[in-house]
Amino acid sequence: MISPPKNHLIAFCILVLTGFFLAGSPARAEEPAETAPAPIYIDLPNLAAPVMKGRRVTKYLLLTLKMELAPDADPEAANGKIPRLQDAFLRETYLIARENKSSGNVDVLTLRDRLLEIAQQMMGEGTVTGLLFVRTQSVRA
Repeated sequence: MISPPKNHLIAFCILVLTGFFLAGSPARAEEPAETAPAPIYIDLPNLAAPVMKGRRVTKYLLLTLKMELAPDADPEAANGKIPRLQDAFLRETYLIARENKSSGNVDVLTLRDRLLEIAQQMMGEGTVTGLLFVRTQSVRA
């Protein structure tokens, strides 16, 4: 009896094992892939606030923001609340800038957390899931 060359035997085993791995189980192939629904993003109007050092405006903080809504949120209802939200954001940004007038700097992470909290309160629980700072810029006065 002639034995097959070892290279052919190894290649055959690799092909068989590869077929098993690629085929997978039939139950797996029939399951639909579950994907999380995508969040909704709303562009917010640009925000500008003076940054003071002592009693002097030293620079302006310019922000470009996006608000992330839950996938089941109503973007039309959220858009209707943006003017009031913008007003609240401006008031809060001015307050934070005044709180830091001795240093002349604004902690952007604290600002983001406070603005997110305001957005969640104004838009309703579970509507706003995030606030994204697309662009932050400091411009000298």
